[in-house]
Amino acid sequence: MILAFTFWSLSFLIALQSAPTTHPADNTAADMILERSIAARGGREAFAALSHRYFEGKSITNDGRESSDRGLVGRRGGYWYEGSSEQDGLLRSGSDGSTFWAIDGEHHEIYEGEQLDYKQAEAAFDVFVDYEQYFPLRRLMGSAKVNGSECDVIRLTSKSGRLEDWYIDRKTSLVLRVWRQWLVGSRRVQVTCDHLDYRTVDGVKVAHAIVHRSVMPSGLMEMRTEYSVISHTRNKPGEREFALPEAIEQLRSQRAQSQPASSRPSPPRALTR
Repeated sequence: MILAFTFWSLSFLIALQSAPTTHPADNTAADMILERSIAARGGREAFAALSHRYFEGKSITNDGRESSDRGLVGRRGGYWYEGSSEQDGLLRSGSDGSTFWAIDGEHHEIYEGEQLDYKQAEAAFDVFVDYEQYFPLRRLMGSAKVNGSECDVIRLTSKSGRLEDWYIDRKTSLVLRVWRQWLVGSRRVQVTCDHLDYRTVDGVKVAHAIVHRSVMPSGLMEMRTEYSVISHTRNKPGEREFALPEAIEQLRSQRAQSQPASSRPSPPRALTR
């Protein structure tokens, strides 16, 4: 799901992952567990009735840095996010459904390659429900305990080969932990995320707290994001929420012009809503 949107912290985190007891099984076993999890959260019909998710919250790290977070996610790919803190200023990021971008002060970025693959999943309306779209390979790897709960461990592989492990509570069928990795420069960053405080919002259960843990040379790094507002809508907000900023439009145009004509990407398709 799209719930960890404080990107400024992820660029330097290296995480621990608790290894599950490994007994690989085929995709069928994994998909049965995933479908039970979707049913436990409200079912596919309930999710299909929702078009957008709005959220507000705050994040605080164990060294005392605090930021505010808010954003909107469209079920068909549109997305925007704003985070601000006294230490780091304003960070904006988003997508028109095709181009994923971030603006951090004077730094402008368009995500490509494996980073794009990561952002598409992280900024999804609900990656747990739409797992088939983002992860063509799913395997039941075994079991492990998360905060005292026995969980099935599902390993998911994205189209680019990036891995995620989802820890699904055998009693409640809720996702309690996600281990994931993404590419930052030339290195892979790994983050462990605990999903807590599930509440029912407009017929579906959504985690209202995410705890990110990682290991740095100085010791454990932890960031807790708590959402004070999560709401859904069946209406269709205007396209302006997901429009690309002028600076990103210019950067995209510059990149396209610098590529050989044979390798230029096709123009992005307009979102269908």
